[in-house]
Amino acid sequence: MDQPAFKVRRQATAARRHRIHCSATARGSQEASRTTPSRYEGHSACERIVRSSTCLTRATTSKLELGWPRTSVTTFDRAVDGQRVVVRARGPIDLDKLAEIAARVQRHDGYPGKHLRDLRAFLVAEVALGAWVAELAGQLVGHIALHRSSLPVVMDRAREVLGVASNDELAVVARLIVDPAARRAGVGRALLEQASAAAREFGRQPILDVVNRYDAANALYTVAGWTNGGEVEMRFADGSVLESYVYVLPTANEAKRLR
Repeated sequence: MDQPAFKVRRQATAARRHRIHCSATARGSQEASRTTPSRYEGHSACERIVRSSTCLTRATTSKLELGWPRTSVTTFDRAVDGQRVVVRARGPIDLDKLAEIAARVQRHDGYPGKHLRDLRAFLVAEVALGAWVAELAGQLVGHIALHRSSLPVVMDRAREVLGVASNDELAVVARLIVDPAARRAGVGRALLEQASAAAREFGRQPILDVVNRYDAANALYTVAGWTNGGEVEMRFADGSVLESYVYVLPTANEAKRLR
């Protein structure tokens, strides 16, 4: 049965309004994507390297959504062939590939510990303030995270060295891995700089802990300007003990005081 003319006109008007609304929304979304945060951790905002090279992002952990400060998509020229290292926010889609990289790092360096573990779970932590990945020539090659805390003995030493009163003034750089096949290309330093900058934006001072026998990692932190705050004994629930160094990254004024 044919519909009355007024119903046909009403439906046509509604359809036209819907098209106008969708068009305006799409334009608004395009404008917003250039100036406002992506709501969820992932590729959308930071994967586009816009002309200013600066974007606003929001990161999420598995159960906690966090407001995210202004961060940069940092690029570094590779000394060998001019390839760039690009650091961006980690997304859920990255985790399978990162677990493969972590397994290669584990076989190559013994980090994380050589006993079997769920490497995806190792990379994702409830205490994370944020996490980033590095790409080289479009391939995922590294990862770093920023945590609220480490073991009490680490936090105590860092507070003592930096002269701060509260753990809330500190952020722990953690879960740094670089694919063995992509080393000596500036990947580790690019990730360190991103995590350290994010810690400052949170109003916290970056610190980290590393097992004292990991010579390559200790050399990287020293070259990157970190200060060794001394050795601590890290004891874990399974009874294992690790002798580790605590590193801090002081500002220029703090560095003068620490000398």
